[in-house]
Amino acid sequence: MIAFEGLFAAMARGDAERVHALLGPASRQALAEGVGLAPDADGSAVAERLAVRPGWTFIVDRSHRARVDPARALAERRIVIGSLAGRLQAVPVIRVGESWRVELVEARPKPDADS
Repeated sequence: MIAFEGLFAAMARGDAERVHALLGPASRQALAEGVGLAPDADGSAVAERLAVRPGWTFIVDRSHRARVDPARALAERRIVIGSLAGRLQAVPVIRVGESWRVELVEARPKPDADS
């Protein structure tokens, strides 16, 4: 949960290096490729190309507080239910070593978002 909230706080601050650091491996790879770098590019190189501007908070709707889905929690993986782009999404947060990282590339609309 802290990684999920921290990711969007870093976006709001415009802290591209912290954004990169809080992403899981698959999301880092996709981001590096998205900014025209090799999949295993260094975080500082990705951050240099990543346009994150302070105040970018539109991606997260704060009217829906993010929560961990206890039914889908595993030792190395949690599913955070949070609002992205105005829709409730199930976002995997995985353990990488001793830290938790957000796999945005695996985010999926929450099936029962209307309930």
